[in-house]
Amino acid sequence: MRQAAIFFRKDVRRLWPQLMEVLGLTALVGWLDSQPATTGALASLAGGLWAAGWIYLVATAIQQERLPGDCQYWLARPYDWRQLLSAKALFVLAFAVVPLVVVKAAALSVNGVSPLRYTSTILFTSLAFIGAVGLVAGALAAVTENLTQFLCGLLVVASVEIAAMALGLNRSSAGDWGPVEWWRSAATGIGIAAAAIPVLVIQYRLRRTFLSRVILGAALVLIAADPAGNAWRSAWDLQGKGALPVTLCFDPAARPRMRYGNAPYFPGSDQEGIYFPIRVSGLSESAAVVSERAAVTLEGRGGRRWSSDWTAAAAVAGTDPREDAHLVQANGPAWQYLNVDRSFYRAVKDTPVHAHVSVTLILLTGRQSGTAQANGRTARLPQDGICQASPVPMLSGAVRGIRNLLVFCEWPRPGPERAYARASSRASAVALPYLLTAGASGPLPIDQSVWQRGAAVVSIPAEDPQFTVETWRAEAWLERSFDIAAVRLNDYIAPRVTDPQ
Repeated sequence: MRQAAIFFRKDVRRLWPQLMEVLGLTALVGWLDSQPATTGALASLAGGLWAAGWIYLVATAIQQERLPGDCQYWLARPYDWRQLLSAKALFVLAFAVVPLVVVKAAALSVNGVSPLRYTSTILFTSLAFIGAVGLVAGALAAVTENLTQFLCGLLVVASVEIAAMALGLNRSSAGDWGPVEWWRSAATGIGIAAAAIPVLVIQYRLRRTFLSRVILGAALVLIAADPAGNAWRSAWDLQGKGALPVTLCFDPAARPRMRYGNAPYFPGSDQEGIYFPIRVSGLSESAAVVSERAAVTLEGRGGRRWSSDWTAAAAVAGTDPREDAHLVQANGPAWQYLNVDRSFYRAVKDTPVHAHVSVTLILLTGRQSGTAQANGRTARLPQDGICQASPVPMLSGAVRGIRNLLVFCEWPRPGPERAYARASSRASAVALPYLLTAGASGPLPIDQSVWQRGAAVVSIPAEDPQFTVETWRAEAWLERSFDIAAVRLNDYIAPRVTDPQ
């Protein structure tokens, strides 16, 4: 490793001004992360600047010994390419990974959270995030001759990704994947590594720049196009577990139809919404389920058939309009909502159809709650949460006996699967829920922050105010299916504002 140490010391001497700037940004990110309830937005901005600084610094370090072209002094000397590549990896490890781990641990420690309890999360997220940034920057720098070419290549990469999103090439991957979002991050990271590592080896060992550029270009197109088909479903299958006795079934018993004032979901402009009455069974007293997505197939007379992809627009809803629409906390009646294409609905609405519904559910357990201050900062909430409550600037006064608070909360990643602020007063037993966060980030967040964040505007009684923070953790990921035979869609159409109440 003597040659690697020589290259490492040389890079430090030449790049120490840039290093000091990026290390300063690392310290700023750590300081902002240590005050999560008041500086969340600033921490995200500083994190973006930090990532941009490291992309530039990695490119500069790689191009200290340029690989393309014909001006490589190091090729005429007895330097081993493996030693040179190791020196670059050591540079990133020493000045990116280690400082980020330190500031993450410090951000937890100053907030009274033991970093030792989150050691694996700190290490894994630091290595994964920096690995992705470093590999992208390193591979692109290895096939360009100078920083101008590097920046042009970076612009091409960004343009292709933006164009892919705009053209809908990621159709099956569009939108938020919720609790399985980290699988998309993992797949992207694997794709980056599968392309970048061979490019770095080829460039340092053989200096085949054209071949390396072809590999990078092909990888960019594949990642942008996402040819994996129904990728969300694949991610759910990888995540899914739990052979539990939770079941859903159609409820044929007479029940008042959903009314507009209680309806949590409404159809799109070219769709009709349907509320099927269902029953949930198999839930224990300390558990709940939250619906994520559903897929529906409807078959009518004359061979008419309509199917939806897995969509978040179809979901199980509870019967209490004051609660979170996605959350079902007890056995008994519920609703299965779905959007149906309007032309299909009009063709079959008055004739019997057969419906097959598949629903993905998360089983929630481990419910915890803690009282938070109605003004100021509260720490040591469930799952090491921290909340900051402050009056909403435009609604800070009491209106009809109500105060409006802006509540920011953070938890060390991965955080709770679902969290609520429940507002109440000592004179009332009713505690209305306000959703703070839904969907834990998993082991691979999309940024380098140690916190999972959530926020809500909470209305609490002006006199004797209090609110509690309630958290749930995910126990299992389920998929349940049920059939409905000979049902008329017109009997269950979603209410509209013009319908009689």
